[in-house]
Amino acid sequence: MKKNEIKVMKFGGRALSSTNSFFSMADIIYKHKNTKQLIIVSALEDTTRMLKKAAQLAENLNIKEGEQIIENIYNKHINYANQIISNQYILQELRAVLTNYKNEIQKILEGVNITNELTARTLDLIMSYGEKLALQLIYHFLKEKNFSIAFIEAEKLILTNNNYNYASPLFEDTLAKCKDNLFPLFESFQIVITQGFVGTSKSSEQTTTLGIESSNLSAALLAAICNTSEITFWTDVEGFRSCDPKLINNTKPVKSISYKDARLLADNGFKLIFPKMIDIAIKYKIRLIYKSIFSPDGDFTEIAEKDTVEKFTHIIYKIDHLRHYSQSKHLSKSKEKHLRFKKAFPNGLSKICIFNTNLEKLIGLLSDIYKMNNGNLIHFNINNDSKIQEITLNSGISNKVLEFIHENL
Repeated sequence: MKKNEIKVMKFGGRALSSTNSFFSMADIIYKHKNTKQLIIVSALEDTTRMLKKAAQLAENLNIKEGEQIIENIYNKHINYANQIISNQYILQELRAVLTNYKNEIQKILEGVNITNELTARTLDLIMSYGEKLALQLIYHFLKEKNFSIAFIEAEKLILTNNNYNYASPLFEDTLAKCKDNLFPLFESFQIVITQGFVGTSKSSEQTTTLGIESSNLSAALLAAICNTSEITFWTDVEGFRSCDPKLINNTKPVKSISYKDARLLADNGFKLIFPKMIDIAIKYKIRLIYKSIFSPDGDFTEIAEKDTVEKFTHIIYKIDHLRHYSQSKHLSKSKEKHLRFKKAFPNGLSKICIFNTNLEKLIGLLSDIYKMNNGNLIHFNINNDSKIQEITLNSGISNKVLEFIHENL
């Protein structure tokens, strides 16, 4: 295929958080109606986490609560369907598919409950339904809009090893699958939609997942196979910002980042970037563009092959739920200290990461941060060989400290 023949776009679950966002997505796709498009979608927000929780409840013999979670997930998708789809035939068709998925999940949960065992393979199967539900909801919505569109399950495209919960894609095998199952669809349809996150084990032929938040990896893999030069990731924020705009006002845009810096951020817990996707982008020279579904012409961020990053403000982000000593490098793993930790920090610890900052200026803020934490534990990891510095502190004040650092650096 010629370079750029297929436009690859990925729509994240957080971006599709309201009925208006679905119509914004349709508008974006319509703007490229004369171009072949491959659309990759994620599960709606919180769906994967709730599916995992339901599976764990079933394993612990609390299947009723697990089944209620599945019912809530089902109702969420049905409610969206009722609001965004008016064609009753298409709506009825979608309801039947979603109901079938709900019944399948509940049957799997019953098996987990009976055996009192949740294997990694079964967990992958259960979690994969989040993307299945989203794929069908979005496909039927776009179908009603009269797009020339087909859907295909990612299990028919992406082959992986059998490392359940964090499987690695097999490029050549996936390429062969795409030649057989994906490319022919573009002969009859303008748009093909599939889901991220999931694949199929080459050896066992069972469903696998590529890791939490790995839909971007799926998009990068399929973009490389489609020989495209860029991917657009549609989120709920205008590209990368100096801090999370949901937590902090007056954030600044980050226009561009090099592959090297993007990989550094990904390896240090920056959620918008999945580490392995950068490796694919580097190898196949794919530009990664992050835009807001709510402001398509607004600020955006580009990750591309550059020796130096364009000058921009720092990036500050937070990693929550460091609840155990084993999750924090500077803390002992002993049971006694673990209990003391739980008593001292019932809400756990958070880690604030500061990228591309003036280290001397940051150190000057530490005494104020220490006072804000009432003199309790603060760990500051100074790394002169890295662009990322870390502060670990009480989760209860992490947002306050985040805002303080953002305002004063």
